[in-house]
Amino acid sequence: MLMEYRRDMIALSIYMGGMLHDAIGDLIRLHPDTPPDSAELFDRFLDWTNPRRPLPEPPGAS
Repeated sequence: MLMEYRRDMIALSIYMGGMLHDAIGDLIRLHPDTPPDSAELFDRFLDWTNPRRPLPEPPGAS
């Protein structure tokens, strides 16, 4: 599914922002006493979509 966004990082960021929103709602419903860590969720969903930063090499790629 994400292959359709390979040349449109802005659209990918918008899509992933929606997924982040849904995940926060799910986490709050599942664990109402423990709020989700917003910084960790941002890193998982959106930080890697920043086109100005080079993507890290996957393990074993060297």
